[in-house]
Amino acid sequence: MAQRTWSLIVTLLGDRTRHDGSAVSGQDIAAALEPAGITPQAIRTALHRLRADGWIETTRDGRASLHRLSASALAQTRAAAPRIYGPAPAPGPLHLALTEAPPPGAATLAPGLHVARGPRPAATPGLTGTDLRLTPAQAASLWPRPLRRDAKALLARAAAPPDSPPETHRLLVLHDWRRLVLRAPDLPDALAPADWPGDALRRAVHALLAAP
Repeated sequence: MAQRTWSLIVTLLGDRTRHDGSAVSGQDIAAALEPAGITPQAIRTALHRLRADGWIETTRDGRASLHRLSASALAQTRAAAPRIYGPAPAPGPLHLALTEAPPPGAATLAPGLHVARGPRPAATPGLTGTDLRLTPAQAASLWPRPLRRDAKALLARAAAPPDSPPETHRLLVLHDWRRLVLRAPDLPDALAPADWPGDALRRAVHALLAAP
């Protein structure tokens, strides 16, 4: 629960402040998290841990505490935002990289073999093509069964009537979506196994995020 609490706070701050780097009050954080069963003590402990680890900075405004992401945490949040809030990876050229370490954004198919979107960098050995395909076994390794299971469960939650206040429900769905999409390969859904609900899940989550 402790790790989930501080992770939820990072999700909340990133969602609200990724554009301007502003601060969120402790009262607003509590209002979003306490309906999910998170105690005030757990929130205070998580905020202390986040400050100690350099994720957030806290200032005072009278009796209120204001919390904002640190510069490095804000940079990481903004770097991940396109995958969380943006469209699905578009179909287009893919490349296979034959390198020991995976290039940025690549998914590893086997030791020394990685697949990524876009043309292959000139200095990277491998192959580029618009008709590259994955075998069923390769697709299942990149979108493994637990990931697909979690995606289906999240789709059901996102589409169901909320069982918590709207703000809390939105935060919980967004948090699980953020964790899920960053676990998934940054590749077009067309390459995924047939039971990967990527497009439907993205539409359901984005509809929830856009709701007033």
